[in-house]
This record gives sequence, C-alpha cells and structure tokens, in this order.
Amino acid sequence: VWQCAVYAIGPVIPRARLGKIKEGMSKEEVVRILGEPAVRGPEYVYENPFNPCYVQVKFDPGGRVRYVNDESVFR
Repeated sequence: VWQCAVYAIGPVIPRARLGKIKEGMSKEEVVRILGEPAVRGPEYVYENPFNPCYVQVKFDPGGRVRYVNDESVFR
C-alpha cells in the first residue's frame, strides 16, 4: 500500500465520497455516489489514471454492498 502513496498524484476516490458507501447499499446507489466504475462484475473497480492503485466495492449475490476496500491496493 505504501507504494501507492509514493506514486499517487491524488486519491483513486476522495475519502469523503468513499465514506458515503455503506454495507447494504444497492449498485445503483454506489454509482450515484462514486460514478461509473472502470470494471463492472461481482465487484466494481474504480481507478484513477494518475494513481496506480484501485478501489473495489464488492457485492453480495443480491447486489448489495458487502465490502469496500477503502485502502487503495497496489496493482
């Protein structure tokens, strides 16, 4: 994770916005708050072209938020 801090020019998603995502929210609510993800699937992946990291939002089988990776993970 420290590598992201060294190379990043801005966060993948500002913490204030990411903090609004709560367990149990729908996919539509997530997109309304965070915008369109770079990758859609069983999890949404958000990227920033100026940051080598990414943020994941994972969903349960019903399409509700199960987990948010709020630490940018180095790819």
